[in-house]
Amino acid sequence: MVRNPIAKFYSVYALTDEAYAVTAGEPKGWTSWRLLALQISFQTYWVGGGILGVLLAGVIPGKIEGLEFALCALFVTLALDACRTKEQVPSELLASASFAVTFVVVPEQALFFGMIGFIVLLAVRYVLVARKGK
Repeated sequence: MVRNPIAKFYSVYALTDEAYAVTAGEPKGWTSWRLLALQISFQTYWVGGGILGVLLAGVIPGKIEGLEFALCALFVTLALDACRTKEQVPSELLASASFAVTFVVVPEQALFFGMIGFIVLLAVRYVLVARKGK
C-alpha cells in the first residue's frame, strides 16, 4: 500500500504486531499516509513507553509481582481482535493446539516450539485452502 521507497522502507521497519492486528481486523479504508501515521504512533508508543518504563523502574523500590503478565495479556487481546471472521477461527485453534501440545511435550521450551509448530500448521492450512479454492 505504501508506494514511496523511503516511506515503504520505514513501513517495513515499523511493522508491529499491533499495526498488523489493527489493519488486518479492518483492511478497507487504509491509505498510505494513514498507515504511516498509525505506525509512527505505535513506534512512538513502544519506544517512549520503554524509555519511561526504564526510568520509572529505577525509582520504584522492590519488585511488582504479576506485572510481567501485562505483555502476554496484550498479545492475547491482539490475537482475539484479529480473529473477527469465521475464516480466521481455524488459525486461532491451530495456535492453541500447537501451544498445548508443546506445553505438554517440552514445557520449558513451549513458546519457542509452539511458534514453530504454529508456523508449520499455518503453511499446511494455506496450501489446503489454496488447493480448495482452485
